[in-house]
Amino acid sequence: ILFEYNIQHDCCQAGCIASGKQAVLQECVESGITETSVKHKPLNIFLINTHSFHSGHLIRAILP
Repeated sequence: ILFEYNIQHDCCQAGCIASGKQAVLQECVESGITETSVKHKPLNIFLINTHSFHSGHLIRAILP
């Protein structure tokens, strides 16, 4: 392992939308309430989280 990094799925390019529903749990029990969730579309494009870069020079060395 050379370094740790954080990547995020690119919802904007994939066109992901908040179209799912999931049950809200309270103390591991379904509460009868649902909330909207994001349905991710398959896309192998990711964003590198650069907010707290401790190894930026290592990441730049391996990216094309």
